[in-house]
Amino acid sequence: MTSARWALGLGIALLATAVAWGLLLGPRGFAFADAPPVSRAPSVVVRGVVVKTIRRTVRLPADVLAFVEGRSAPQLTGRIVRVSVDVGARVSAGDELAEIEAPELDAARATATIRIAAAEAVQRARSAAKSAGDAAVNEGHAQVTQAEAEVARRSAERDGAAAEAVIRAAGRARLEAALAASRNLVSVDQVDEARVRDAAAAAQAAVTSRWVVEAEAAVAAARARVAALVARTVSLAADERSAAADVEVARALGRELEARRALRFVRAPCSGTVVARAVEVGDLVKEGGVPLFHVADQSRVRVRFQVAEADAAACEEGRVVEFVVDALPGAKFSATVTRTADVLDLRSRSMFAEADVDNPARRLRHGQFGRVTLSLEEHRDALVVPAEAVTTVKRKSSVLLVVDGRVVKRAIAIGADDGKEIIVTDGVKAGDQVIIRGGSSVAVGESVVAVEEPVR
Repeated sequence: MTSARWALGLGIALLATAVAWGLLLGPRGFAFADAPPVSRAPSVVVRGVVVKTIRRTVRLPADVLAFVEGRSAPQLTGRIVRVSVDVGARVSAGDELAEIEAPELDAARATATIRIAAAEAVQRARSAAKSAGDAAVNEGHAQVTQAEAEVARRSAERDGAAAEAVIRAAGRARLEAALAASRNLVSVDQVDEARVRDAAAAAQAAVTSRWVVEAEAAVAAARARVAALVARTVSLAADERSAAADVEVARALGRELEARRALRFVRAPCSGTVVARAVEVGDLVKEGGVPLFHVADQSRVRVRFQVAEADAAACEEGRVVEFVVDALPGAKFSATVTRTADVLDLRSRSMFAEADVDNPARRLRHGQFGRVTLSLEEHRDALVVPAEAVTTVKRKSSVLLVVDGRVVKRAIAIGADDGKEIIVTDGVKAGDQVIIRGGSSVAVGESVVAVEEPVR
């Protein structure tokens, strides 16, 4: 107990001694007598004016979209009997995705097949009749030719018989004249024989003339038969064409039904990956109803963004942009502007633009959100100061400098900026120290301590 009281008394004595020394030393506290006095000048943070290239850029929200995508809707009404693919399957354009049952089309196809067969049978029969008619016409022409030859032969016979009759008549007349002149020149028997020959020749001439008439009548009859056969052939040809037309109509209906039946298969609209499926076996689907499959090709993607009216002129085809996506932190991509809408949306006063990006590894996915950085303009060898160093009042800009340890206010002329730094076209030079922090707590002309922040 005694030692504890002694220690407590010693502590109180030391505390009293320390307080006394503090009162004697005043504001300097416990500083050593030979320590230098502490400066009371306030500190400000400065940065040097530098010459550099400055780019004015704008960062815009963007959507990543599959370059090609499509949805497959049913083109028939019926029940799903088979689903061939699922989400994630790789397909090519035209691949079968599902099948729809269509019994009424199968029945119609059977009817169409019967109708085609019947029409073809009629066509074959009419073609055969037409061929027979053509053969009959050809035979009729041959008969006409034969009859005309017979007319020519009979005409020759008639002409010969007529000439023979003339000769016989002349001989008979000469003998009759000689007998009348003198019975010593010719005999009566000779005259009678000449008369018989003359009568026979005249009779033969009459017969051959009748043969010619009969032959000509045969030619006329043959020609009439040919004309009738030709007229019948024309009718048969019309029947054949009508049958052929019926066959084509039946076949066209058959092809239409086949094309209609082919619609029972739901097919991929494009090559890519099945990203959505909205059907199961047994589902009843309606022609033109909701899409059953969604296929997207992500081997190449579109980066779509909107550019404000003031910046639209800088977004032209061929301009290279950089972009990032939230789903891939740290990854940066570059792309070339491939197309622009070239007009402004009346509601947002902005222009749509797209940049195409090859995506063989499929790191970029349809629907991702990203940000595009578009470079609007570039200024080389420009004097720049930090944006926080510039004060603008009534469209007049100025900066605070530290010159020989004192604050100086300097009016400046400014140019473009990138949001972080501003181009100064007049008022400062390279190396000048502008105040970026602490300027609001000091006055012009006041002494300050400049703490320089390195240029990043």
